[in-house]
Amino acid sequence: LGVHKTMEGITEVKIETTRGTDVIRAICDSFFSLVPPFDLFLRICSDHAAPLKDHVLEKRNETSALVSRYIAMSDYVSATPNSNVALYLSSKIESQDPVLDLDALPTEREGSNESSAVAACLRGLNSFAEVRCTRTDKPVAFICYAMRFSTSITKLRLVSRRAEVEELGRAMKSNPTMPLTELDLSGSVLNNINSVIWLAGGLRMLANGLERVIFSRCSLTPKAVAFLLTRGIGANVRSDRLCSLDLSHNDCQQSGTEAVVGLLKTMLKAAESAIGGSGVGGKKRSNLRELKLSECGLDMKIFL
Repeated sequence: LGVHKTMEGITEVKIETTRGTDVIRAICDSFFSLVPPFDLFLRICSDHAAPLKDHVLEKRNETSALVSRYIAMSDYVSATPNSNVALYLSSKIESQDPVLDLDALPTEREGSNESSAVAACLRGLNSFAEVRCTRTDKPVAFICYAMRFSTSITKLRLVSRRAEVEELGRAMKSNPTMPLTELDLSGSVLNNINSVIWLAGGLRMLANGLERVIFSRCSLTPKAVAFLLTRGIGANVRSDRLCSLDLSHNDCQQSGTEAVVGLLKTMLKAAESAIGGSGVGGKKRSNLRELKLSECGLDMKIFL
């Protein structure tokens, strides 16, 4: 790293070691010395991960590096026995409740091993079919990352206030066969076009497609709407599965409206080519039953 001052194209680094804190600290520091700084997903898997969090954040502020996501978690230690997170998850798993509402997570006790608690959270996700996490003080980023390993979650309700949806897009690309059928991001702030591009790329890769998508009140710009529909949902080979789409209270304007029209045409074409696509009287039908476009600045001239 001291020799290679640029690492163009690298977006994720995983450090997995049982060595001491000083060794990992030196490795982390070398990333922040890169010129120019770059957007990096840094995951440290070590017994010594938790104490490094403050150091990494301090170093990031000193260098103004564009490291937007940081996860310090331990793959080698179990959650501390008195962890509120661990106790909460254990009780949910034992009760066989299919819904995990992380908004109800208790606040961790002062001095508890937060990284271990998060690791326990990640390991427990596949015991649930539905996950909710809408409060900004809860681990939305960790849930997005954990979707890389999801084999059971079919409904996901998140509120993202930062760039967590970028990690969700990466997870979809990494795990395209995840059984997710319903994605609700309503109330999120998705005005970062780079994050939207990653999310769109993930939506395109889902092997089973989505049946219900909610982007209501997500601060979507016309360009963001266009990306999500043309390069995301509409580009998915199973876009014909979409039954409900909510884009209300966003800003579509011309490009967003054109993307909506394009998606409808794509879905109709998919329905025409699908087995059983003919309805009564030989008419073609789409699975789309609900389309919400209220208060989203549609360019009505496109429909004339």
